[in-house]
Amino acid sequence: MPSIPDSATWEPVLRLLRTADAESIAAPGGYVAGRIGRHGSSLPQPRRRPQPGRALQIEGMQDDVVGCELFSLDELYLADAPSRPFPWKSAAMKAVGTPSDAAVRGLVGSLGWIVFGDNGGGDRIPVDLTPGPRGHAGRIIMLDHEQDVGGDLLADSLTDLVSNGLGEGRRGPRGDKPPAVARVNIGGLSSVEAAAHPELEVLSIGV
Repeated sequence: MPSIPDSATWEPVLRLLRTADAESIAAPGGYVAGRIGRHGSSLPQPRRRPQPGRALQIEGMQDDVVGCELFSLDELYLADAPSRPFPWKSAAMKAVGTPSDAAVRGLVGSLGWIVFGDNGGGDRIPVDLTPGPRGHAGRIIMLDHEQDVGGDLLADSLTDLVSNGLGEGRRGPRGDKPPAVARVNIGGLSSVEAAAHPELEVLSIGV
């Protein structure tokens, strides 16, 4: 990965500025300048507008330079398993696995998930340095605060996030579906024998 002083780190930002200020650069002695901070930036970004007849919602005003609430350097952290605690009654019903077509690994936490922001609703935004089989390092993912395994793919890169903002997220396979997890109850399987499978990890027996 390029370092902070490396010009390759800032090349996408420079491309964005150059495209937006082509006339200024083309003029004799022309140049571009800007700022990036926690509370805003001068990067060319389309301003959100409220729906007709409605006021701008809080989540629409929380978007800083990359379409999310940025943490300070002191607030950055690794989203390892202890940083994502869940009660036993919830965690016991999950099977952790990564399907072969997953872009994001089906893990509780990873030392390669570096959290740098929040979407304003409690969901954390990391850069993914330990991607799944169909992913690549540097993608931006979201750790849903209502989910205890895996993550959702948000953007192909930080540049993509800056240019297009937060999407709805593309939820991929999480590895907690049958046959790894089976439920024997009136609305599920009829017997333990029906749930038996070599890949079975979690068995729930209800009424």
